Amino acid sequence: EFFNDENISIPIICAVGEESFSQLQQNGEEEVIISIESNKDNENIVIRMNGKHEICSRNLLAMKSTLSFDGCDGEAQQPKSQAEKLAQRVVQRIGCISGATELIPITSAHIDAVTYIGQGGLRFAQRLVELDGKVKVPTTLNSQSTDRRRWEQLGIDKTLATNANSVGDAYLELGCAMSFTCAPYLLPNKPGLGDNIMWGESNAVVFSNSVLGARTEKYADYFDICAAVVGLVPNTGVHQTENRKPSIVIDATDFIEEHLLPQIHTDIVDEKCVYKSGIDSLFPAMGWLSGNLSDGRIPLILGFDLLPSVSSDNLKAFC
Repeated sequence: EFFNDENISIPIICAVGEESFSQLQQNGEEEVIISIESNKDNENIVIRMNGKHEICSRNLLAMKSTLSFDGCDGEAQQPKSQAEKLAQRVVQRIGCISGATELIPITSAHIDAVTYIGQGGLRFAQRLVELDGKVKVPTTLNSQSTDRRRWEQLGIDKTLATNANSVGDAYLELGCAMSFTCAPYLLPNKPGLGDNIMWGESNAVVFSNSVLGARTEKYADYFDICAAVVGLVPNTGVHQTENRKPSIVIDATDFIEEHLLPQIHTDIVDEKCVYKSGIDSLFPAMGWLSGNLSDGRIPLILGFDLLPSVSSDNLKAFC
């Protein structure tokens, strides 16, 4: 849909399953010819590999929409450009696939897809520019693949640097701020408690949900800029209050009381508490441990309130 007037090849990734993959390995076929066709009702697609292995999968592009732009203001419902029209369609499809029944407005966005990974990602951003796309909410950018100014001094290949800067340039033309950071929560206009946002960078997603109390899913590359152009996301996942309730408690109280507090020596510098021990290592270790113990669940972490002071750098290391 984005590139219907361009003669380009689009790679197709097929999740064939363990059994079919084993069959392919056993046959020892180095080259796999894949044909894809939809059935009569267009609700499913049939994937055939080398004419032998057949897999039936749901046609996600033909799914009936379960949501609309009802509840959003009239201005948001009517696309102002072809780019917004296509982005709106992407957001609706993702919402349908994720089981959402409504879209909700966001107050800010952070784009993860700024890294140059090939011509496809570059053309995607450039295409949105060509179709008059503009972001609807304040939008920051992740770091790009190379230094925008000193790439030559750093010995970066000219072709890579040119492509990397072209990705950044395209997002700037879409109205994104010249931020280029993986830590948007350190910028002045960070979101607040209860704000619905759309952030894609992994550590920023954890920080926004856990520290700031803002609400965002871990959004995929390229969906992120579509949501920023539309200003809406599906109301699903941790955007919903019931999905933010903790289901596992990680209690570090005893460890902190028995092993950490007795060893803490602090000085007051400029009215701030400065630790004189190796307490800084606690936070990345607790972040790693909490992630492994939670295994996808929402954790409630106890014990940090016992510490004399917890800085934003500590919480950044934790996330």
